[in-house]
Amino acid sequence: MQAAAAPIPAATAITNVGCLYFGGSNQYCTSAFDPSTIGTGDLSVELWFNSYDNLNTPYLFVLGDLTGDALGMYRNAGNQLDVVYRKAGSGGQVATSTLPSVQRWHQVVMTRTGTTIKVYLDAVEILDSTDAGFDVDMDAACLLGASAATPANTWYGSIDFFRGWNAVLDQAAVTGLYNGGSPVDPSTEFQDYGFQDNLQFDNRFEELSGTTVADETGNSNTLTLVNTPVWNDAAPNIVLPAYAATKTLDLDGSTDYLLPFMDLESDIGTGDITLYVRASWDSLSGVAECPFASGNGTSNYISFFKNSGNNRVAQMKGDSGSDRAISGGAPSVSTFYDLVVTRSYDDATNGTMEFFIDGVSQGTITATNLNDLIKSIAYVGRWTNGGLYHNGKVRCVGIWDEILTDDEITAITTLGDHDFRTDSGDYASQANLLHFLVPLSQTNIMTDLRGEAHAIYQSSPTEVSYP
Repeated sequence: MQAAAAPIPAATAITNVGCLYFGGSNQYCTSAFDPSTIGTGDLSVELWFNSYDNLNTPYLFVLGDLTGDALGMYRNAGNQLDVVYRKAGSGGQVATSTLPSVQRWHQVVMTRTGTTIKVYLDAVEILDSTDAGFDVDMDAACLLGASAATPANTWYGSIDFFRGWNAVLDQAAVTGLYNGGSPVDPSTEFQDYGFQDNLQFDNRFEELSGTTVADETGNSNTLTLVNTPVWNDAAPNIVLPAYAATKTLDLDGSTDYLLPFMDLESDIGTGDITLYVRASWDSLSGVAECPFASGNGTSNYISFFKNSGNNRVAQMKGDSGSDRAISGGAPSVSTFYDLVVTRSYDDATNGTMEFFIDGVSQGTITATNLNDLIKSIAYVGRWTNGGLYHNGKVRCVGIWDEILTDDEITAITTLGDHDFRTDSGDYASQANLLHFLVPLSQTNIMTDLRGEAHAIYQSSPTEVSYP
């Protein structure tokens, strides 16, 4: 009697240690994959992306040459994902029906058979379109994160898992590859997926250094980095290390800062917030320096900084009106301080902010417009629209979507270097902790142990021993 066939295994997440961050200005990758080997045939492309903002019209990928024959995807000015197609340089674009959230990882899959293209976002079909222009006989070029090798329309954010098949993935296969947001290995068969033999390239971004990304299929469809995109550990299936209080970030006050993938506009908006930063200053030079800020630079922001008078300040501003600032006096050089600012939404007119240093209140302000929206984008180590670079150390950043009590804020200092994911003593707000950023020796990031706001190093922040 013939033995029963072994059951097909369920999809299991793979451990992936890296991805690439593209800064939106001239950083991209070229691929050795030749789309003309598929030509007008069946095609599927999978890509995982994390957009830092919703501005401009950056490209995810192009198979072919937009001045000739090509298919690709980009984000349009309305923040929708578009399919772009060209035949002999002529064609157009088709917008999908969905606006993907920024500063969150997403899977996108595009399939093409004949004159029909489908697009899936996080395993949900968002486009099913037929057009005579879709059956393009793609040229040989392949770009990731740009529309042309000049370059143009380069991606602003992170990219991981760039893959292609000479077959059309169905809904079940796309869902299996998405795996609830935990990417899987497409080179082996699993339940609802049997396209492993059609896989043409599989770039997983595991190198964490160097100028190339390997093709795991063995087809040598290597990616080559152009203009130094930033290797980092903030992949969609990042493995979080254990908490440790052994490192702090050293910022040079000139070019060093970090970009946390943190969307306070969505996560907080007009709601209550507690913002905490443990930081020190290396000098009292009379130059304004900012260890943390989130907003658009001229309004709707929340921040800490040392002003030109060397006073530590918490400052906020709403849609309009004046800056609201509370001063806490000058720091001692090379001394760490626990800086806390809270903002409560009082009513339709007013909000209240309070500033604490080492658990001691420095004052409160209740005013109109303090109840307004707090906007993204966030920065560690500089002001929101540039400048005010922090010259000193940043040990950690914590954000809660509630107002911590006075006793809890005092406990933050009393507990010292504490893992805020664990309640202890008078501190009992781990359930409301949104983000907890700590340097933990992962590649080019300040790790968010609570959320997904891992902060990407810009220039050359350095991890040094702490305390």
